[in-house]
Amino acid sequence: GGSDFVNGMVYPVGVSDVAYACTYYTTNLYTIDHASLAWTSLGSYGSGSMQELTVDLNTDIIYATSGSSLYSIDPAGPTATMIGSHGGGITLMIGCACDGNGDLWAFDIVNDAFYSVDKTTGAATMIGSLGWNANYAQSMFYDMATDQVILGGFNLNNFYTEIRAVDVTTGSSTILSSMYYVEVTGATLPVGGGST
Repeated sequence: GGSDFVNGMVYPVGVSDVAYACTYYTTNLYTIDHASLAWTSLGSYGSGSMQELTVDLNTDIIYATSGSSLYSIDPAGPTATMIGSHGGGITLMIGCACDGNGDLWAFDIVNDAFYSVDKTTGAATMIGSLGWNANYAQSMFYDMATDQVILGGFNLNNFYTEIRAVDVTTGSSTILSSMYYVEVTGATLPVGGGST
């Protein structure tokens, strides 16, 4: 049990006033109005709970990880279509983000590792160790303004949430800010401009 929470959020390309969100305990896709914070359910996408949402700003395709597999999400249905397994025994890929080139990155909290993900097969290739003990709910997104993949991770060693800029060539990261005993479970920024 427990209270439900947003564990994936993404703005469609060119939109900054409404984001899509998924929650931990449901298979529903929601919109969240930026100004009013009003939620609207678009219905069930018909698959298991997703861990994270991201968008490829070059193709407008929304991707999600279930923890072990990659999906594409069509908000019009809404529907989730499985692309393929991450492979390699990965069971808890908890965050993913497409960068400005359309490359898909992700991290796993069982292996504490950073991966590149093939968007056509779902297969994940390990880039390197995170170098810290990631646990509980996490988040990851792309910051267009700085051209960086940003990770909101809960570090079990010190019980701090650490906002980190990730070096996608190694998987290591630099702490930008931190706060004690808080989880960042759904974080995103608009990509490709927007209306507000």
